[in-house]
Amino acid sequence: MTFRSDAQGGWDAAPDLYLPSNALTLLTALASALAGGHPAEMVYLEDGAPLPGALEAGIRRRFPEIAFSVRSDRAAIAEFANLPAMFPEILRRNLALSRGRPCRPAARPPSWLGVRYRTAHIYLSGNFVSKTLRRRCQTIVLREEGLANYHTLRFGPGRALLRLLSGRSPRRHIMGEEPWIDRIELDHPESLPPALRAKAGRLSFPDLLDRLPPVVARDLAALFWPGQGPGNIGRAALILTQPIEQTGFCSASEKAAIYAGIETRLRRAGYAVVIKRHPRETAGNEAGHLVIPAFFPIEAWPWLVEQKFELAVGLCTAALDRTGGLFSKRQLQLVDPGPFGRRDLTGWRERLEAFCAGQG
Repeated sequence: MTFRSDAQGGWDAAPDLYLPSNALTLLTALASALAGGHPAEMVYLEDGAPLPGALEAGIRRRFPEIAFSVRSDRAAIAEFANLPAMFPEILRRNLALSRGRPCRPAARPPSWLGVRYRTAHIYLSGNFVSKTLRRRCQTIVLREEGLANYHTLRFGPGRALLRLLSGRSPRRHIMGEEPWIDRIELDHPESLPPALRAKAGRLSFPDLLDRLPPVVARDLAALFWPGQGPGNIGRAALILTQPIEQTGFCSASEKAAIYAGIETRLRRAGYAVVIKRHPRETAGNEAGHLVIPAFFPIEAWPWLVEQKFELAVGLCTAALDRTGGLFSKRQLQLVDPGPFGRRDLTGWRERLEAFCAGQG
């Protein structure tokens, strides 16, 4: 459970804390902070997706009332870890020595972290900074980060042993089961395991932006789109690419062939093609079609453009399952989650060809 002592004064005097770590969670955190009307501190953890400098400057300029900084979970771990390098990394990030005694992350948080917060909104329960919060927040809320919220995570032997020693399941974990997380807010609480539903409530992405005045919501979405916004897209299909070569699915050349094949088949079916790359990807051959900025959260599309894409296509991405209707009339996942989780892309070509054949 989170720390409840109020010896240092009322919790209402403390700011709220937000720890986004990608484009969508940053957008939702900003929307929540602006609509909440309470002092807010926001720390963007850029380990997985570095924050574009222009966006950081835009946030500071447009919303100076939010205390905004950019940090990294890796740097926080490095500040905490003082066991010899011979120890396994999983142990060094969960146990350190303080005055000759062992301590856990909550006892030695990063130096930049505030003394206390009213409510902390986190998006990952397994990162280091989240684990340091349990003694300095009145309430800790886990918010949706993607499909990982709904699926069991598996661990290797080292982490499994640490979980077993702490009385938890050694091999399976789902975000939000931690006793120090007080609430879970996500789009489909009914999809969680029964044991977690008691502390879960529904909160969708549109809910957050709809709490803002329309002009503020549009300004917020526009911050993520550098330069002139999109124009008319016509009869377009959107391809949402993923860094599958970085996560061991295939080689870079195989990835390029997959997405070239998707684009070719869509063009043959009469679609103009728009590419939306993942923020962790480098630019590919973008000639001949509109490209959406990589760090733009595609879920924010309707706050910039009224027209929807005729079709949105991905190998297997949460954006299509959870929010695809915001930006596209139809959605096509080319690989089911089960095989995709096993890095099996078999069948994507056949599924796309069957779909395109049905368009005639």
